[in-house]
Amino acid sequence: MTRMKKWLAGFTVLSAVLASTAWAHVPVTRCTLQADNRVECQTRYDDNSIAADILMGLYAYDDSLLLTGRSDVKGVYHFTLPDQPFYLLMDAGPGHVFEVDWRDIDGINPQLFAAVSAQ
Repeated sequence: MTRMKKWLAGFTVLSAVLASTAWAHVPVTRCTLQADNRVECQTRYDDNSIAADILMGLYAYDDSLLLTGRSDVKGVYHFTLPDQPFYLLMDAGPGHVFEVDWRDIDGINPQLFAAVSAQ
């Protein structure tokens, strides 16, 4: 292979890799409080494809880790409602993180942690 053909082949491969990175999916999740005091989160990408086996981290407002787990093959993640304000981080890799604050979870009373927040 000539030097020019090698360069062109390398450039083509590099372009394909960079293009696929530019079109990477953006992770999103929607969470709902269930009747049993558990929270169910549906993890997806912005094209509505399932985000299976994605790292999920539940954090207190002081950034201490309360719980960690992964979404299942259907893109579902469950956790028990903690007794303090929290946020959930969906981590699908570098640059692909989505955060859900407890206030954004459907079904949670906005006054739930009012006493804790006032301290």
